[in-house]
Amino acid sequence: MKKKILGVFSVILVLTLCVFVYNPKEVSAGVSDKVCTEKEAYLMFADQQWVSNIEQHLATEDPWDYTACSSAGGIKDGNCLGSGSFEINLSRLGVSEDAEVSVKKEEVVDIENTLKTSDTSGSLRFWQIVKNNGTGSTLTDGKLYVNHGKWSNGTDTDMDRALPNDPAQMQSASFSDSISQIARSDYEVSGNKVYAKIQIKRSYSSSAFNSIKGNAVNVTGKDGQEHPVLYAPLLYKVTFNVCDTQQQPEVKNPTLTIRYWYDEVGGKKAADDHSETLASGSKYDVTSPSISGYSPDKDVVRGTMPDEDVVINVIYTPKTGGVAMGFIWFIGLGALGYGIYYYNRTTREQEEI
Repeated sequence: MKKKILGVFSVILVLTLCVFVYNPKEVSAGVSDKVCTEKEAYLMFADQQWVSNIEQHLATEDPWDYTACSSAGGIKDGNCLGSGSFEINLSRLGVSEDAEVSVKKEEVVDIENTLKTSDTSGSLRFWQIVKNNGTGSTLTDGKLYVNHGKWSNGTDTDMDRALPNDPAQMQSASFSDSISQIARSDYEVSGNKVYAKIQIKRSYSSSAFNSIKGNAVNVTGKDGQEHPVLYAPLLYKVTFNVCDTQQQPEVKNPTLTIRYWYDEVGGKKAADDHSETLASGSKYDVTSPSISGYSPDKDVVRGTMPDEDVVINVIYTPKTGGVAMGFIWFIGLGALGYGIYYYNRTTREQEEI
């Protein structure tokens, strides 16, 4: 009898231990299937090269092969130094910090066919995006564009210093043929941010150089002097495989940026930029700053925020209209007064007759 009781007790004890050791509810708690999708980012290379430097190398080597790095430390012994200068912020595409991110595909894409719109060429739009976005990741027309954090010499952190103001100038001073290729790429994933370090090889030929050198633009160098510069733009599309447990909305806190210029976009700044983060679908109503002697083309900027960043340009021009209208009123009142005087004098003369 005692053996039977002991046997039953042993069975109960074993079953109890099994329940504690293997509890299906506890094992599955907190685990959910991840949804895997593809996310794309466009890295924008805006390398500049002094005309004198190209001429010097082509005199002894044609074509001249030139290797550059996107990272701030430059290049040594064929290796890019410093940290990655492209900060790809995938949170702008709704990727959470807990996502698993890996690089799936990399390719150089044609700038013209990728960026052109119904009213703007792709090459011009490339430079407009570079100038408007500054450094870092920005969502424009639903696509994630990423600019340099620094130039490869590690000194020019100000995009306005490194590039002229007029995007059309940079367009005309850019090589249209494909002289660039990616030699090496390294990525460091940290949550929903990816830090990219890219090595580019460019091959300059005399024929390509001679066809474009007349379009060079002047840029102020470290010596304080202006030097003619040419550009070799490159658009690099990186496709990521993203497995995420939280499929967040694309963008719910886009940024509104209003830039104020004298005479033309990309020219002299008229006032500090207005920038604020707004909820998608919210209204904005921003009065343009008052500047003595100038009138804005938009007195008030109004609209509704979409699910992506918005950049609006306000142009200030001299107040010539007020002076002109005053002159016209002066002439008009003078003519009216003279007409009345002439009418009265003619009437008196006829009465005297």
